[in-house]
Amino acid sequence: LDAKDGKTIFEVNKHQRNHELSVMKVDAKDMGKGLSEAQFQIGNEAVPLKFVRISEGYYRVCCDNYDKSGESKVTVGANGALKLIGLPEGTLTLTEVKAPKGYVRPDGSWTVKIDEGGVTPDSFEDNSVTEKLPAIAVSKSTSETTDAQGNPVITTSYEYFITNVQHKQIPITGADGIGGDLIVGLTFMTAGALLLLEYRRRKRANGAV
Repeated sequence: LDAKDGKTIFEVNKHQRNHELSVMKVDAKDMGKGLSEAQFQIGNEAVPLKFVRISEGYYRVCCDNYDKSGESKVTVGANGALKLIGLPEGTLTLTEVKAPKGYVRPDGSWTVKIDEGGVTPDSFEDNSVTEKLPAIAVSKSTSETTDAQGNPVITTSYEYFITNVQHKQIPITGADGIGGDLIVGLTFMTAGALLLLEYRRRKRANGAV
């Protein structure tokens, strides 16, 4: 991909491949509930790829000769959907760097393997993920179109559901309960101290008579 005289020029040897990855962030107990605000990084050998945001939850990989800047963190849309296009072939690592508000972030990453046919079936194995949050492949689609020069463009896409579990809720007998018990305890202690002082005062008064 290059830009000359304000025009975009594609140089394609054989087939230009536009590998896609679609992710849905959902609640672990309700997979129909999409979760917003989650952020991911994906890259090779700990170097994250950079992306250009097309729209909410929709990004394409930066082109070095065309894009002046990009962002390495991609954010899911309001419905929990994330779509990445233009992914290169090879083994990539996907890491959730920010969990949805109120949810646990998995401490680990997933492997995404992409060959000429797209994302491979053995992708998204849990790699050192301490919170065992399954990534479930739900669909794969392949389509072929042509670019402006008539070259075939093959697009492959997998969609995965990645779940998050909520932070454990502290019951009323927890933080609030402890605070309440502390106040009650201090009240009784104060009352007991006052009674003890009054008892001693009266004892001294009686002894003085």
